[in-house]
Amino acid sequence: MAEPRSPRAAGCLFAILPLGGAIALGLAGQPVIGLLAGTGLAAVLATLFWLVDRRRA
Repeated sequence: MAEPRSPRAAGCLFAILPLGGAIALGLAGQPVIGLLAGTGLAAVLATLFWLVDRRRA
């Protein structure tokens, strides 16, 4: 009997990417844009992870 696969946790993306974006673009003088870009990228990647996990199940 096959064991069910556990889903991937994508929540860490919402912690790491906004901070990374704020730091990276903060060096260029635009920390808010970096924060928003990091959050947007995290949302896109989390959605992709969810779609892949849904298809695998």
